[in-house]
Amino acid sequence: MQPLMEYHDNLILNRNNPEFREDHRRDGTLAVDKDGFNQGVCKMFYRVHLLRELLRIQKEIQQVRPHVRLITSQELKAIDGVWQKDGKRLESVDDIFKEIYGYSFSVDEISYEERLMLEEVCGEEPDDYLLIENMLAIQRDKGILMKNYGLQNDLEKQFDEFIKRKHAN
Repeated sequence: MQPLMEYHDNLILNRNNPEFREDHRRDGTLAVDKDGFNQGVCKMFYRVHLLRELLRIQKEIQQVRPHVRLITSQELKAIDGVWQKDGKRLESVDDIFKEIYGYSFSVDEISYEERLMLEEVCGEEPDDYLLIENMLAIQRDKGILMKNYGLQNDLEKQFDEFIKRKHAN
């Protein structure tokens, strides 16, 4: 949990840093304090950095506690909507998620209870949990695209990669 504490500390340390802030609020009003420092919304590059770091930490934690979610798919979707509305989006939230996890996020993720049940069934093998979660994500992505073409190949590829990693360790 040390990376999460460091993330928290950096948020506190930099929350009012004018280098990471715009000079206007979302409503267009000026957001510069009496000393000339920007106090508006966070600049897009900083928002991207924060999200990328949070997802990296979440993935690291999930290596040990696969059911833990620091941010939900619904929250990711909301962030993407805000970024789109702000009109300064450098990268989509899904692109950042794919960079970290290797697949798209889905709003239809499994529930907390289902994650706990899956963790219990997988026991002391968090890799098994991640394999099942990745395969479910592949299936969801194919369903969202309404294309089942290649589903079996994608699932087999995911399983083969899992086996290779398992034997490499």
